[in-house]
Amino acid sequence: MSARIDVVGLGPGPARYLTLESRDLLLAGPVYLRTAVHPTIAELKTWGCRYSSFDSLYEAASDFDSLYLQIVEQLISEARAQGQIVYAVPGNPLVAETTVTHLLAAARGSELTVKVHTAVSCLDVIFEVLGKDPTDGVQILDGLSLTLENLHLDQPLLITQIYSQAVASEVKLLLLERLDPEFPITVIKAAGCDEERYETMPLEELDRIDWIDHLTSVWVPEAPPANRAPLSHLRYVVDRLRDPEGGCPWDLKQTPQTLRKYVLEEAYEVVHALDEGDPDEISEELGDLLLQVYLQARVAQDTGDFDLDDVARGIAQKLIYRHPHVFGDTQVADADEVKRNWEELKAQEKAAKSQSGKQPSVLEKMTLALPALTLAEKISRKVAHVGFDWPERQGVLAKIDEEYQELLEACDSEDLDSIFHELGDVFFTLVNLARWYKLDPEDALRQTNARFTRRFQAMERQLDGRSLKDLDLKEWDQLWNAAKTEVG
Repeated sequence: MSARIDVVGLGPGPARYLTLESRDLLLAGPVYLRTAVHPTIAELKTWGCRYSSFDSLYEAASDFDSLYLQIVEQLISEARAQGQIVYAVPGNPLVAETTVTHLLAAARGSELTVKVHTAVSCLDVIFEVLGKDPTDGVQILDGLSLTLENLHLDQPLLITQIYSQAVASEVKLLLLERLDPEFPITVIKAAGCDEERYETMPLEELDRIDWIDHLTSVWVPEAPPANRAPLSHLRYVVDRLRDPEGGCPWDLKQTPQTLRKYVLEEAYEVVHALDEGDPDEISEELGDLLLQVYLQARVAQDTGDFDLDDVARGIAQKLIYRHPHVFGDTQVADADEVKRNWEELKAQEKAAKSQSGKQPSVLEKMTLALPALTLAEKISRKVAHVGFDWPERQGVLAKIDEEYQELLEACDSEDLDSIFHELGDVFFTLVNLARWYKLDPEDALRQTNARFTRRFQAMERQLDGRSLKDLDLKEWDQLWNAAKTEVG
C-alpha cells in the first residue's frame, strides 16, 4: 500500500510566517507535530487545527538519536495505516531537522512518498535580527552535535538549537578551547516572535543567563587568526609571510629549490626526535616539517602550479584508492596482504601514468635524494617484488662473502677506484640481508652511530685529564671495554 507524508514547516514563530500552502495542509490533517512546544501552536488551535505530538517521547528517550528514529518509525506506521498524513516541524523542514532527513532516506526506493513543503526558517529571522547577510559567508552548526573538528572560526558562526543552559555550557566549554573568555558573542532568543530577545555578552557568560530556551541560538563573530582552527591559522601565517605587501623578505625570495635543504633537515630532526622519544620534541619537530609542506605549497601557488588544497586532495584520494579494504569491499587477511595490495596498486598507478603505453620501469622515479642505505633498501625491495631475488637467505650470505673477497682484492691492489666500487657493492649486499630479515639498515646504522657515540664519550670521561692522543692500543682497548660495560 502506498503512503504519503507531507512535511510542513511551522516557521520560526507566529503563524504569519506560514505559507498559504502550509496552512491548507495543516487544516486538512491528520497532523502530527514533532513538538507542540512552539509559538505557532496557540494560533493553530484557534483555526481548529487538530493534531497529535511526540512530546511524550522526549521524556522517555535516552538520547536524541534514538528519539528521532522512534518518531520516524511511528510516522511511517501512521502514514501506511491512513494513506496520507501531515508532519509539522519547527522552522524549515530542511534546516536542522534530523527526523526529516531520516524520512527522506526511508522513502528512497520504497512505496513511501515524502513531500517537503518550504517554510521560513529560524535562520531567516535570526539574520534579520542581526542585520547580517549570510551570503557574506557564515558557518551554521547544530549546538547538539558541535565538535572541535568542525569549529573553524575563520568566518562568523551561528550555533542553533541551544536548548538549555546545559547545552549552552557544553557549547561554551568547546568555544573556550579556541576563544578567550571575554570574546563577544550574541545570544538570540525567539527571533521573529513577540518574546524576541538578543544580547551581546562575553563568552564566559553564555551559560549564566537564565532566559535560554528551545528557541535560542548563538552568534559568534569571525575570530582573530590566532583563535581559528590550528591548520587554518598556520595557513594564514604562511600566507602573510609570502604576502608581497608587508610579508617577510626572506620568505618571499624562497623557491622550491632553496627550501629543499630545509625539508631534508626537518625530516631528519623528526626522526631524531622519534628516536629520543620525547613527545614535546616530536611535536615541535613535526611542526617544523609541516611548515615546510605549507611553504612549498604556497610557493607553488604563487607560481600557479598547485596549492595546499591540491596537495591534501591528492594524498586523500591516493589513500582511499590504496585502501580498498577500508573504503571499498576488498577483504584482507592481515597486514602483509595489505602491503602486497599496496604495491600492486602503486604499480597499476604507474602503468596508467605511462605516456608511451609501454610498461614503466620498476625503478622509475626513484627518490635519489633519500639516504643511500634507505634508497638501496628501497631498490632491492622493488626488484625483489618482481622476482629478482635470492630464493633463500644463504644466497644473500654467499653474495656478501663474494663481494667482501672482491673488496679485499681491490684493497690489495691499492686501486682507489676499485676499492670505492667494491665498497659500495658490499654495502648494497648488506642492505639486502637487512631486507631479508625485515630490518631497516638506516636505523641499524643510526643506532650503531648512537651506540658508538655513547661509548666514546664514556671513554673520554675516564681519561682523568690525559689526552686521547697519549693512549696506546692496549689502553684504548681497555677503555673501550669499560665503556661498553658502563653504557651498553
